[in-house]
Amino acid sequence: MGLDVYFRRDIANVLRATACASDGSMGVAIQLLGDPELCQQLDEAGIPQEKLLQAYQMGVRNTLLSVGLAFGLEPVRASVQRRPEVSPGLAGLLWAEAPQDR
Repeated sequence: MGLDVYFRRDIANVLRATACASDGSMGVAIQLLGDPELCQQLDEAGIPQEKLLQAYQMGVRNTLLSVGLAFGLEPVRASVQRRPEVSPGLAGLLWAEAPQDR
């Protein structure tokens, strides 16, 4: 049986990539909300469309943060993250530079 070694930086990169994929799924959800029948069903159920999207996004973020914490990654607050290459949708999903793995 082989021994797999994962570096924290690699795990953080996987989580960031998953967050990007989530943004793509969010785009599909927004397109679905353009469906008049679906929108009518949501309205009848009293579910605001923007709340539905926020709940989806929050669930994905909390899941990714939980996985990061399980690997010992410390999340960085969005206000601390001043990286121009990071899309606003990823704010709060970055992790502090992990100590060098030995």
